[in-house]
Amino acid sequence: QVATVLMAHVDGNGLAGAGFKELVYLINVDKVDQVVTVDALKAKALVLHPVQAAAGAADARAKLASYAAGSGAFTVPARTAVVFVVN
Repeated sequence: QVATVLMAHVDGNGLAGAGFKELVYLINVDKVDQVVTVDALKAKALVLHPVQAAAGAADARAKLASYAAGSGAFTVPARTAVVFVVN
C-alpha cells in the first residue's frame, strides 16, 4: 500500500515455540512518518513488542509507533522498524 514500507503479518497460533499468537512487523525506509491501514487487522489486540516498549530501548523512535484497532491503521516513524504482537 505504501511503497516505502515493508510489512508482514505472521500467525503463530499452533506453532510450537511461538512466543506470540500473532506478530506484525513494519519497516519504514522513508524520510517521513507513514500510515498503513490494513482492514484485515482491525480489532486485533496488537501492542508494541515489549523490547521496543521498554524503558531504555535502543531506538526511542519505535515508541512513537502506534496501532489503532478501530481502523487497522499503523503509524510508523521515519526510518524505523517496529514489531507489534498479540500475546
